[in-house]
Amino acid sequence: MLVDPNFFEVVDRWTFAAEKELTFYPFVRDRAITESKTRQRIASTQSSNERPLFNQLKPMKTPKFDIIYIAGPMTGLPLNNYPAFHEAESDLQGRLPHAEIINPARNFGKGATGLTHADYMRRCIPQVMLATHIYVLRGWEDSVGARWEVETAKMLGVTIVHQFKDSQKSYADRVIETVCEFYREKVTRILSTDRTAKVCLARHVCMYWLYESDEHMSYSSIAKFLNRIDHATIMHGYNKIADCIESDRQFQRDWELLEPILKAISRDRAG
Repeated sequence: MLVDPNFFEVVDRWTFAAEKELTFYPFVRDRAITESKTRQRIASTQSSNERPLFNQLKPMKTPKFDIIYIAGPMTGLPLNNYPAFHEAESDLQGRLPHAEIINPARNFGKGATGLTHADYMRRCIPQVMLATHIYVLRGWEDSVGARWEVETAKMLGVTIVHQFKDSQKSYADRVIETVCEFYREKVTRILSTDRTAKVCLARHVCMYWLYESDEHMSYSSIAKFLNRIDHATIMHGYNKIADCIESDRQFQRDWELLEPILKAISRDRAG
């Protein structure tokens, strides 16, 4: 059966996108050019009706090194969550010096924050297609783009590695997830700039407990973890909850239910 020539036009557009947009990754550029030449050769053969397409297709050789794509939430988070991507890139480079790291936060130079969601995904999906591994940051479940990237990786057989396994999540992650579950909010909204009353309350509770618990994280550490600008925001949130515990009867009733759950997380951590 012959292949519709339009198929190759679509593939070539994807290859051109990879070659044009990812030229700052030499290994990606070279691989894209190789794939393009292979497809052109097959298309040429097909046009002359010499033999079926699938008799000529040869799988691309597996790269001799790992190509790791970082996936995670961006939309709605301060600075598009770029600091978390850069931190993950630095961590991966330190632990895997021979791997090539694709950080989508670098796709537009210093990072453009005013583009459409489609613009970002047109740049990111070809990168996922060229990766051997995808490294997933926390909060990815609430991101439409990150879910697309993970699904694409699954279809292509790309190895998926989570930043935190369920049994190895950091203490702060567990606290935030517990508070979000209690208030029925999403983690990404807590980490975003959303200032609706319910989101702010849940965010302030996280600030309060991370500082007040046995872990006693510093204000600056909490600010970094919650994507806040500085420690003054954390101090404000802590004081708000401290006041609510003293004088707000509605909050006191909620706190009687939530505090034992948070204490149990601390005990599990200690154990």
